[in-house]
Amino acid sequence: MRLFIGIPLDDEVKDYLSTLSKETLNHAVTFQEQSKENYHLYLFFLGEMLITDVYLLNRALDFLKKEQKFELTLSKLNYFQKDLFGVGLKGDMKQLELLFTKIKNAVNSLGFKYKESLSAHIALAKDVKFEEGFEYKKVQVKPLSIKIDKVHLYESIKSNNKVIYEPLTTLKLK
Repeated sequence: MRLFIGIPLDDEVKDYLSTLSKETLNHAVTFQEQSKENYHLYLFFLGEMLITDVYLLNRALDFLKKEQKFELTLSKLNYFQKDLFGVGLKGDMKQLELLFTKIKNAVNSLGFKYKESLSAHIALAKDVKFEEGFEYKKVQVKPLSIKIDKVHLYESIKSNNKVIYEPLTTLKLK
């Protein structure tokens, strides 16, 4: 099972991001677009794991039920990691960093050794190359609010040349 941890988005945000993505990617020469159904705030890639690891992860992440909800806001279009194009976030980034660190510590307490640092973004596409002269940084992004009120443990499933992000577990913040 290929697993990662992320924060789901509400439909209003997904609808807006889908429109923004289509408008922006109209100026791309090449890209692999993320499906609207898969939009999420990425936190932590876990990789290949066993079904028994899911049980252990759920127990280790149970502390999230005591964490406070908060909000962030959509920010600017940018590249993240090496090949991902998407939307950044602004707002209480210290709160997000703290949540990320607690999740990483909980996962590492199970014997894993993840050293990943936070790269807060919502991926819209990968391997994007824009046509010459297009300045994606000048595209205005509506500052919609992102509710950080739950965390998903997702499974990434490849089926019929399509990737589906299936939530396995939802942990609601208080």
